[in-house]
Amino acid sequence: MSDAFVAFRYRVNLYSTAVSPDPLCGGLFSEATGIEATMTPRTIREGGRNTGALQRVGPVAFGSVTLK
Repeated sequence: MSDAFVAFRYRVNLYSTAVSPDPLCGGLFSEATGIEATMTPRTIREGGRNTGALQRVGPVAFGSVTLK
């Protein structure tokens, strides 16, 4: 329970495994916004399928993440 009143809730470390397993840099953040993914369904109509069209996952768009 000693971490209950810490100002930072998120830790981000950037690694380059080609160079070294140690982190290149890192930071601590108290707020993260914009974590989202939007999937647009792709409708496929097949001949002989009379119950309706199929829906498959189409392009996925990711939001911009802001760390404060």
